[in-house]
Amino acid sequence: MRTTVLALLFLPVVMPPAFAACPATTTCTIGQTWPQAEEWSTDEPPKLLREESEITQYKCTTGKITSEYYIYHYSNRTRPPTYRAVQPPDWGRFIGGHDHNSFAEATDAAYNECPR
Repeated sequence: MRTTVLALLFLPVVMPPAFAACPATTTCTIGQTWPQAEEWSTDEPPKLLREESEITQYKCTTGKITSEYYIYHYSNRTRPPTYRAVQPPDWGRFIGGHDHNSFAEATDAAYNECPR
């Protein structure tokens, strides 16, 4: 029993966490996930240009319209919020207007941007 409990505690680290269910008129899918390395400038002193993160593709389809979003999980942040939802190519606009505390919150924010 102890092993099962520990395995369940570490499951979200290994697999993408679940997201909120979509209504029958919309199909939500989690696509591929890939790492993004931290990047620093060559200035003195160096400046952080890009945070280390894991990026997960999220798509929602309503009828013939498919919208694509990226959910970023910033792995070096020590406390929430550690998730961000964006819609390419508008990389500077955070979906929902801010970062999110969980994967589910970020996907919910992206879902709310999906065309109806």
